Amino acid sequence: MPFKGITERPYDQAILRAVQWQTVQPALMKFSDIWLTQSHLNIEGLLGKQYSSDPYPRVVEWQREFYLEDGHHRLVLQAAVDYTYRTAWVRRLLVACAC
Repeated sequence: MPFKGITERPYDQAILRAVQWQTVQPALMKFSDIWLTQSHLNIEGLLGKQYSSDPYPRVVEWQREFYLEDGHHRLVLQAAVDYTYRTAWVRRLLVACAC
């Protein structure tokens, strides 16, 4: 598998509702550093229109790990044709410490 693996989101998705992804600086991401957060893909999504309103997949950085939030179909298709890197919006979520 060209990705780090498949896992559940360890963060609360509600945190991302207010994120303006277009204001996040794009970064080049290596597929092997990214956790997928969906274990199933819709075939129609894979074969259908590949362009969305977002030019980049959305990646969340949480506790030094990277999780694909949106753009699974695009990245899986690109991995199938041997891409190993992709520009993505990467949003860092900070953890409040109750230390």
